[in-house]
Amino acid sequence: MVPDVSQWRSDAAYDYFDDSSVPDLCWEGLRRNSNYQREFAELKAEGRSPHEMDTLLRARWGISFRDKSGPDSSR
Repeated sequence: MVPDVSQWRSDAAYDYFDDSSVPDLCWEGLRRNSNYQREFAELKAEGRSPHEMDTLLRARWGISFRDKSGPDSSR
């Protein structure tokens, strides 16, 4: 995953930060971390289940993911 950096100097591109919670801001930082991106891709390529990936990523990165609502909540 390569982040789109074309608008990195645009204030408008980051307006959503003004209303973001601490966990949201932490996620923004983590998702841009190349080591996290690599580990996520490796786990996915290994065919790990979403539950396994969640457990491993929580342990390694100290994160938790919000439960999804709706019919896709099992993913």
